[in-house]
Amino acid sequence: MTQPPGVTTESQRHPAGCQPKGAAEHGHNLSGDPAAAPQPRDIATACCDALADGSRRVALLHLRRDGQVERVSYDTLRATSSRLGHVLRARGVQRGDRIGILLPPGPEAVIACLATFRLGGIAVLLGRRCGSEALAERLRETDCAAVIADAAGVCALAAVPLGSRGPRLVFCTDGAAPGTLSLWPEMARAREEIPAVTLDAEMPAMILDGAKAPHRVLHAQRAVAARRAGLRMLLGGSPEPGSLLWAPVDWARHGGLLDTVLPALALGLPLLTQATESFDAGRAARLLAQGEVRHAVLPARALRLLRDAGLRHAHRLRSLGSFDGPLEPELHDWVRETFGLPLVEGQACAEGGALAIDGRVVPGRRVAVLGPDGVPRRPGEEGMVALCRPDPGLFIGYWRDAQATAAAYRGPWLLTGLRGAMDGAGRLSPPTGDAERVEVEHCLLQHPSVAMAAVLAAPEASRATALIVPRPEARPGPDLAAELRRFLRARLEADRCPHRVAFARRLPGDVAGPAMRQALERTIGIGAGGAEC
Repeated sequence: MTQPPGVTTESQRHPAGCQPKGAAEHGHNLSGDPAAAPQPRDIATACCDALADGSRRVALLHLRRDGQVERVSYDTLRATSSRLGHVLRARGVQRGDRIGILLPPGPEAVIACLATFRLGGIAVLLGRRCGSEALAERLRETDCAAVIADAAGVCALAAVPLGSRGPRLVFCTDGAAPGTLSLWPEMARAREEIPAVTLDAEMPAMILDGAKAPHRVLHAQRAVAARRAGLRMLLGGSPEPGSLLWAPVDWARHGGLLDTVLPALALGLPLLTQATESFDAGRAARLLAQGEVRHAVLPARALRLLRDAGLRHAHRLRSLGSFDGPLEPELHDWVRETFGLPLVEGQACAEGGALAIDGRVVPGRRVAVLGPDGVPRRPGEEGMVALCRPDPGLFIGYWRDAQATAAAYRGPWLLTGLRGAMDGAGRLSPPTGDAERVEVEHCLLQHPSVAMAAVLAAPEASRATALIVPRPEARPGPDLAAELRRFLRARLEADRCPHRVAFARRLPGDVAGPAMRQALERTIGIGAGGAEC
């Protein structure tokens, strides 16, 4: 985070990376459990102001590219986001306006979100790695009044043909650029007092990506308080306030900003962020080896990259969870061997957040498995996983699409897009087909020509499709598809082998998650450019 005039942060150089020794002096070890106190229902108060008590307790530890560790306190977050709130308000941003955030995960993105929430605005998390067409689509759909971006984000915006529908304000965090306002000088002239705006729990607060593309998921201010219980369960039930959390997740999707980042801040868990957005297994292994990270929420892809990089015997974590379940048994075994603890799987959806952790329904939520008629199934029967309203964690609806919102419900039940079964004790389990899919994917990854694999239930095909990202030296085509089919048949029963093989240049990093898998399944059909074999 570039230090603005009049705003203090705490930085310290560590040649080996993140070694925040002596953090207790800066509030790294907190006294008292913020989770034990009643939580305000507006996001800025719950995630920042309630803990900004003048003690400079750490909210974020940011690993900068120059090797420094930047400690950002809750006090700094409150002062800086209040300044930004005044800047936005002075520039005409009003309650209900959308603010696009095109920043890497880190302090500046948190400040931009908090400032938006303070004004009663709606934060729109814009994908950093999406193409110009996808970025243009998101900006047009949400009609952002302003965008806060770094230099790379400004360049991405310049390539987007928006015409008159573009944002009227663009703030750049990296200094002046043509057609933009330099953010920090603007903030230097602003007050640190919290903007006097009346907020309520039902006020729209953020738009996230959903599984049911092209729908955007609109959440209210109340959503963060409702998600603290899910994160606590994922992290072992009672994470000690002040213990460091690392979560290199996609902030724009489920499991990211709303399910992990903001609830962690509300629980008093300092969050480790990094200037680099791509996941580097070697760097991650060194970070874990330093032993300061106590809890981690990792996507499936990150776990597999760490495993493939040969990480061994990293025993300092107290909990390790993922929202990308179900994951293959071999990955569970590797986590237990490497970290000496179980891999905790969360079942979640973009519209409602975490429903169950390792099969146990999150307290305060009513979950059922429904049949096609919308009637709850008997114990052990598979069906559609649904979440009952009213529920404070449920979304407001799909952005500007009342018809799609209504179609997402069966009476009081939200259809989450997940499938599973509920046993007599009320534990939720994934469908049996998921375990088979995971095994097929793991088998495909053993082939020397396969870099990534996802088995999808293509709606137009009679059976599953294996979507393959080949390694650089491999030649995708009918010959490789036939070879992969033979490879699977030699190791699995014939009726479990995908009917079709298709190739792709890349897959989303969180393809293991149900949201992205559902989106991909809608795109894979007879004309997907693969080969039947």
